[in-house]
Amino acid sequence: METKIKLQTVYQSYYVDDTHQDTSMTQRHKRSETEYDASGKIVTDIQYDQNGLAETKTLNTYDKSGNLIRSEVYDFVEDVSEVFETEWNEKGQKLTEKKIYTDGSFDLSRWEYDTHFFSIKKTTYDPDNEIEQIVSFIHVENKIQKEITKDSDGEIILEDEYEYDIHGNVILHIHSSIEEGYSRTEHQYNESGKRIFSVSTDEDGDVIEKTKIEELEDGSGISMTEESSAGIAYYKISNDETGRMLQQEEYNEDNTLISSIQRQYLPNGHISRTLGMMYRPEYDTEQYYSIDYKYDFFEN
Repeated sequence: METKIKLQTVYQSYYVDDTHQDTSMTQRHKRSETEYDASGKIVTDIQYDQNGLAETKTLNTYDKSGNLIRSEVYDFVEDVSEVFETEWNEKGQKLTEKKIYTDGSFDLSRWEYDTHFFSIKKTTYDPDNEIEQIVSFIHVENKIQKEITKDSDGEIILEDEYEYDIHGNVILHIHSSIEEGYSRTEHQYNESGKRIFSVSTDEDGDVIEKTKIEELEDGSGISMTEESSAGIAYYKISNDETGRMLQQEEYNEDNTLISSIQRQYLPNGHISRTLGMMYRPEYDTEQYYSIDYKYDFFEN
């Protein structure tokens, strides 16, 4: 029987060595506290800074169908609050979303659908009820083929186009933006439908980023190589028999270990602890940390 979380509290600690023992701990603080309802939806979420002081608090309200209809977000650092109110149709699709600011003004987004309940347009209005942005969606065979975003003057500021294989995997994504420029990303998959290769190029055909993914010989995980303007990074990810990640290691092009993560789990499958290391090249030293998860569960 599934064990459902009622309250999850996360703590982060820092250490002077890789033993991750209390005797080598230099700092410990509460990182987050999240309350769930019986269906697994977040009711309350509080995020804390490194001094254990609350930074943000989110309160969520749902309708009888489980749709999020109100979200109150409080930012204690900036001393501001935002409230999101959402309306849904009978298919569980958004009709409107209102973003209400501290001074009472609000932005409004409105969705439109065709007779098959595919989204065809999202219009966003500013606090003066003037059109701020329009996003149009073009569907082909139940999938989004193109998204076109226009500003208040009707000028195209963002355009995304997609192509899919026969299994529904994205094999091509063309992105064009006034701010970000142009990129073309192609994906390849193996027979199991898992991504094994991706490459992004700019408008001149120069490579922006390239990713290659291979399964480990023993079948226990994957290795991944990422190439970009920042250099080359190598990852080795090991999983258990259920597919949960047990360990991840990251190396740079000089084969220096940059970071590592090890995860531990409770018998019921929930994560209990993450042990980590990050190499800090500016100080030529390693920083060790742990993330610990504490739970209260609903009674079965």
